[in-house]
Amino acid sequence: MKKFPRSERYYVDLFAGPGIDEVRPSQRQIDGSPLRALSLKRGNFTKYIFVENKPSYFQALLKRVSAHNRGTSAEVLSGDCNELVQQIVQKIPQGTPVFLFVDPRGLDIHWQTIQQFAAHRHLDMLMTFPYDLGIKRCAYDPKSYNTVDMFYGTSDWRELAKQRKERVLTSRQARDAFAELYVSQLRRIGLNFSESTLLRTKIVSGKPLYHMIFASRYFVALDIWRSITSRQVGTLDRFLKSH
Repeated sequence: MKKFPRSERYYVDLFAGPGIDEVRPSQRQIDGSPLRALSLKRGNFTKYIFVENKPSYFQALLKRVSAHNRGTSAEVLSGDCNELVQQIVQKIPQGTPVFLFVDPRGLDIHWQTIQQFAAHRHLDMLMTFPYDLGIKRCAYDPKSYNTVDMFYGTSDWRELAKQRKERVLTSRQARDAFAELYVSQLRRIGLNFSESTLLRTKIVSGKPLYHMIFASRYFVALDIWRSITSRQVGTLDRFLKSH
């Protein structure tokens, strides 16, 4: 994130979860993104906004955040982030740097929500692109076309789905193309330094895991992201520490 003289720096997590993630198949529990952000040794963020729509997750998260020694710097909101976006944006002064983390469980994030955050001058965003849990399930089902339209803010994705159905695109090419379309949308709204990175697991076979999309108005932020993803280990933690 570009350096600014203002003292406040916001971290916003739109799908914060219960605060604890379970690693399968071992069922080992690890801190989720909200607790990891709060626990950074370097005090890069001064205020935190966590959003969770599932009531049981919200209650668990609220309890864990309240027990954290930095919990007083955090606000935990219950509800759909697409419905709360205006309320969230109004909490953040326009000149304040903000890091937005988006890890949806499907196509739960609407393009209009991203647009409202992108209007903020000093936004960096990191998104887990929901290809397997969202695009693959919805882009080939006519009943879900409107859902995909709301995710992308355009119907241009339909040509990609058509090409995949006709086997013009391989499975890997389709995965890349759907992510790149989202990146192109981000660039159209001023997040010119946006990029999709396909992360891989080295634990088993090095096969592709998922795309993460980084977006910013500043090249220096993208350069930091590229440096971190070249190692692909502890990606989120490393990037947050660099802010």
